Amino acid sequence: MIPRPLRPDLETAEARYDAVLHELHAYARFVDEHGDENGSVYESMSARIRQLTGKDTSSFNLAEWWEGEGAEVLAFRLSLPAPPTVTLGSDDIRAIVHWLKTPRLPRSGSFAEEFELYLDDYYYELLRKNCSRYDHRVLFGSRLSPGGTRTEMTVEEAVEWLLASRKP
Repeated sequence: MIPRPLRPDLETAEARYDAVLHELHAYARFVDEHGDENGSVYESMSARIRQLTGKDTSSFNLAEWWEGEGAEVLAFRLSLPAPPTVTLGSDDIRAIVHWLKTPRLPRSGSFAEEFELYLDDYYYELLRKNCSRYDHRVLFGSRLSPGGTRTEMTVEEAVEWLLASRKP
């Protein structure tokens, strides 16, 4: 199990979520009715979301969320606070990698259950920020084995890979 200090702050995400979702929907309605040729309304919406979340929104496609995972998931990702910068121990890394490699099915119910599937970016970022050897393709991509089959790193191999940079 991932230690509590490393888990995402879902209470803050839930508190921000409705306001962020409202901004995304309000912008879409405005554009449908009036357009936004010069992007000024987009910039205003982006600034309000930055103010609500404290996040840089430049890497998010706020205007065309329907081409991605939808407004609800985008609002969740924007509302979720960034992971901390901490020193991760081998047990921490093992728990995070295990979580990322474990398949999940959609659930409904509480806010946390609804969005559990979308915590992957949070945990990838937690590893990226805190492990100097983090390389998504190496850790989570497939590789060709000597026998010609495609495999992925096991949890233990990933932990060893991430900890290798700490050895003298």
